Amino acid sequence: MPEEAELALGRPRFLPRIDAGLGEAVACVGVLLFLNGVTRMVVDHVSTHGFLPSLSATFGISAIVWASACAGLALLLREPGPAMTPNDRRACAIAFAACLAPMESACWIALAALSAYAVRRSPPGSDTHRGAWIMLGVTVPVFWSKAIFFALSDQLLTVDAVLASTMLWSDRAGNTVRLADDSGFLWIAPACSSFANVSLGVLAWIAILRWRGLAPTRRRFAWCLLAIAGVVLVNGIRIALIGHFPAWYEFLHNGFGATVTGWVTLAVILATCSHGIGHGDRVAP
Repeated sequence: MPEEAELALGRPRFLPRIDAGLGEAVACVGVLLFLNGVTRMVVDHVSTHGFLPSLSATFGISAIVWASACAGLALLLREPGPAMTPNDRRACAIAFAACLAPMESACWIALAALSAYAVRRSPPGSDTHRGAWIMLGVTVPVFWSKAIFFALSDQLLTVDAVLASTMLWSDRAGNTVRLADDSGFLWIAPACSSFANVSLGVLAWIAILRWRGLAPTRRRFAWCLLAIAGVVLVNGIRIALIGHFPAWYEFLHNGFGATVTGWVTLAVILATCSHGIGHGDRVAP
């Protein structure tokens, strides 16, 4: 069917043609894997907090993840990408099969594998190549960082405790810190760790770098490390404030203070990565 006829019939741009390129195919399978991966998190957050509070909290998933996924899909759909080969079709079919698995982890692993395959198959600097890199980065905060944290939680929580105890000028034992008024101890839970948001800094760096089509350099990577340090510092200050003012625990941990911490963390990540990456050096390898 001629392209004009297709447009006249109103064929959605998102649906791939039979002769779709790799970029279009990865986008179609990728969006299904992403939605399958986040559905349970969204449903759980809405059932716990209600729709409007969940909407304001971006359903418990960072705005960086949502924005990066949209950016990656937009780049993949911007150009058809290289012509599909039999191996490409098999890779997409295997990844699509992960949507049928009852585990979110299968979707994230499949999305990472498919994105990595597209990175290898597409020309460096192309929209498909850049979009696949971003989609690969999206899997870091929603899956890979959690797996790493599960394996290294004791060591990472100790770093948080050391930072908080230094700010409080108090003693610590493992991941517990003595309160400033010596009335008890503050236990740093895994969900409160600074490193829960470190992966968001990595994702933001990858997304901004690839969206602008820039090459990774040592200077730009140094700014990524600075963004990570900023994330750790912001959360460390929050924990120290809880240790200084234990009576304000609910306000600082679950209330307005938690919301402010989230938005400050987001601002630090975006400002640092965007400024540090800059412009120039186009056509990333």
